[in-house]
Amino acid sequence: MTLITQSSSPLELAAIISQALEDVGLSAVLSGGAAVSIYSGGRYESSDLDFVSSEQTSKLAAALAPLGFTQADGRHFEHPDTDYYVEFPPGPLAVGGLLITEWDQLQTDLGVIQILSPTQMVMDRLAAFIHWYDPPSLDQAVLVAQKHPLDWESLENWVSKEGGQEKYEIFRRALQRVSND
Repeated sequence: MTLITQSSSPLELAAIISQALEDVGLSAVLSGGAAVSIYSGGRYESSDLDFVSSEQTSKLAAALAPLGFTQADGRHFEHPDTDYYVEFPPGPLAVGGLLITEWDQLQTDLGVIQILSPTQMVMDRLAAFIHWYDPPSLDQAVLVAQKHPLDWESLENWVSKEGGQEKYEIFRRALQRVSND
């Protein structure tokens, strides 16, 4: 079993956790800030790992216990050897009004991470910007889009359904600015 240490990165932790869940037949998909951290090559830092899952909390706790995680409260888990905490927001997995039924699998030396695709992550971050005017989420969407090819047609169709064309234009201009730097 791989040890979790204070120096474990979000990528390492996500792989260890994702693999442990998969090993016992549980489904959980990494989203949120830790996914942004992975996709941005560490240019964004998150203090937690969000795995969206419809699994029962007791089953998640049983899968994480051998790794040294304890349930802090509800669907939040802590480990004594890392400052990162793990949260399991309940499913279904969605970005805005779009139900997500397929996602990426990121192969690592420590296991396979079930993770939203870069396009889905941009949607996720833009949903917060569109619906709650959260500027840090806009910045995170730009970080992911800078480093990864996106399915622009799917993204634009999603934006249209979310009613976010004005904020999408802000995103495109911000991405263009950083691409020109």
